[in-house]
Amino acid sequence: MSPLFALAKQRVTDVLRNPASTTFFLALPILFLLLFALVFPNGHPFELKAIDVVDASGSSALIDKLKAFPELRVKQVMASRTIMLDRLRVRSINAAVIKDDAGKWNILVGPNDHLLALGLQNILGENASTTVVETPHWGYVYFLFPGLLTFSVLFAGLYAMGYTMVQYRENLFLKKLKTTPLSPLTFVLAQILGRSVLVTLQVALLIAVAVIGFSLPVAPEALLTIALLSVLGMFAFSSIGFLLACLIRNESLMGDIISAIPLPIALLSGMFFTIDALPLPLQKLGAVLPSTMMVDAVREALFYSASLTAIWPQAVSMLAWGIILFGISLFLFRWDAHS
Repeated sequence: MSPLFALAKQRVTDVLRNPASTTFFLALPILFLLLFALVFPNGHPFELKAIDVVDASGSSALIDKLKAFPELRVKQVMASRTIMLDRLRVRSINAAVIKDDAGKWNILVGPNDHLLALGLQNILGENASTTVVETPHWGYVYFLFPGLLTFSVLFAGLYAMGYTMVQYRENLFLKKLKTTPLSPLTFVLAQILGRSVLVTLQVALLIAVAVIGFSLPVAPEALLTIALLSVLGMFAFSSIGFLLACLIRNESLMGDIISAIPLPIALLSGMFFTIDALPLPLQKLGAVLPSTMMVDAVREALFYSASLTAIWPQAVSMLAWGIILFGISLFLFRWDAHS
């Protein structure tokens, strides 16, 4: 047998002889197929038009009327006109409907949604007017940026404390450390600190490219908020990776899992589109994920001028995720596979 076929046969055998790897390898495409079917039962989210109706007296009848159209995704909100304009600029919504002091409806849309505005004006009647808002060419890139930043931190945390920890165990590095006075807590904190430095550099580079290449509007005060959220995100995602490393001892299987986990998390966290596009049960699941909290908080700090005090619920929740999961992981932690 030629070396080519011998090596190929060995690779296939390595996967098939491990029941966990075989199951994961064969089942993953099916799981993703079922996941996408569950997440998008009514079509792709970009096929729907997102409309925010600013809470005002008499708006419930309008919302009921708009919800009769399945192609519209309507939400009642309490926000200022400024925030509505910001949401239009970053493509979070396609239209905002606001009632002015005179009781007339004003429809705010971007330049690509003239037809939507005409349809809404026809529904609202003569008591409505349309204002076209100039939006940046890179509007969706702006919306996507917090998701990309969170995804980078997510993958770094999972890899650093998941795959690397299992690798350390398999090459007996952890077993050697066991003979030293080093405590598990000190070792884990050192891993988080080292990876946090790298993540900070990664985030800084990503922001620099977005600002220089795409004119991303980043206020100086938002940088501190983003830095804090990146550290908290690293802590929370590392705790998930650490827990996985305590439960899974096979390096190959851990690599497969870490490669697969980010995609469903991204779909449930509002990285590519708002979680309002998901079915209600998935919205509730996504809302409690630390990745969703980080995406929302970064987006609010960048585009809606949210201060540190405004995003404290997300920050505290991310910290709680990290503390709870690290506590469980430290209880389960073993220096080697046989201890």
